[in-house]
Amino acid sequence: MEPITLSPPAGAIQWLQLYCLYHRSFPRSERKPFGIILHKYRRSSTDIWCILQNGVFLGFAATM
Repeated sequence: MEPITLSPPAGAIQWLQLYCLYHRSFPRSERKPFGIILHKYRRSSTDIWCILQNGVFLGFAATM
């Protein structure tokens, strides 16, 4: 079994996977606008990590 790794989102496909999972997983009333999350990530006030196994996207972790 391959180890699970964490890495920052790399490329448009991982960002799209992350966005889709975020919107499917949280009710609208509990979601922050994704643009705000991106802005905080770019300013280094939020960490976002993709959870990968053998290069396959499994999920994400975020600190806010």
